[in-house]
Amino acid sequence: MRKYLQLLVGTSISSVFLYLVLRKVELSKFLLAFKSADYHWVAYAAIILFLHFFLRILRWKVLLWPIGQVSLSSITGTMFISFFVNNFLPARLGDVMRGFLLSKRENVPLSSSIATLIAEKFLDGLAILSSFGLLTVFFKKNHLDIASYKLLLVGTYFTLALFILTALAFYLIKYSPDTFLRFLKSSWKEKTRLYFSSFSKGLDWMGNPFQFGISLLLSYGVWVLYALGIQTLCKSFYIKVPFYVSFLTMVAICILTTLPFTPGYVGTYHAATTYCLAFYGVPMAEAAAVAFLYHGMFFVISSLPGVFFLWYYHISFRSLREVVKD
Repeated sequence: MRKYLQLLVGTSISSVFLYLVLRKVELSKFLLAFKSADYHWVAYAAIILFLHFFLRILRWKVLLWPIGQVSLSSITGTMFISFFVNNFLPARLGDVMRGFLLSKRENVPLSSSIATLIAEKFLDGLAILSSFGLLTVFFKKNHLDIASYKLLLVGTYFTLALFILTALAFYLIKYSPDTFLRFLKSSWKEKTRLYFSSFSKGLDWMGNPFQFGISLLLSYGVWVLYALGIQTLCKSFYIKVPFYVSFLTMVAICILTTLPFTPGYVGTYHAATTYCLAFYGVPMAEAAAVAFLYHGMFFVISSLPGVFFLWYYHISFRSLREVVKD
């Protein structure tokens, strides 16, 4: 019953956001945008998107260094399987399954594996937060678009709050776990202490300046490449916007696709891309064309390797749920 309720909620949310996009798009202009597009730029955008995934794989490899030798093939396979699951199921189940699959394949403690996944979100927040800061300075210095400047400030403060809370939680778990344990029942403390010990192993990269620096640098690369992919795809539809607009579009996608119920980010992805580009003067038809094509590219490029690795690991789509239950 709960599964069907999640599907119903997710489908409803996706439908609402798709309606908000499509109701303002003229079908003839939308189709004309695809007909007249320069698909050489689409190929370049696809290459950039591949590089984006490659950097994400490398970053997870770096975060796993302190835990032990984890094969790059297992990291690649489990990551693409998680993308595949996220593309078809709601609630970001792929993120959870990634930790379970890696733990089973490489004998990595589950809590340590989960810690590195949370660390990815932490690094993403730090990279985006600092980029927000640079953009707000840029906007203020050049007296550009006061509405965008205020929006950036709100986003900066919100991201900063999340970043501080996450950093504080990481610090307490790694260096002062008793701060959390004092609020637990005595019967739970020992089991939780063991879990924190294993979890903190996945945070060892924080105490290594080299690993922290490499991980953060890769995080910048991940999101710069994603924004560059949007910028490149815009060229295929003869859309000329500054790079910061593509970056802000990427940020809008990140924020709106955090809604956990929409399978494959359908609707939320399209609304974030379309309305952000339209806000900067891009016609709705062309903005929607960018949204649908980039989402389709992401969907295909992330799903096909996931299908291959499911076959390679002899895992059925149905059995993925059992991976989490075991």
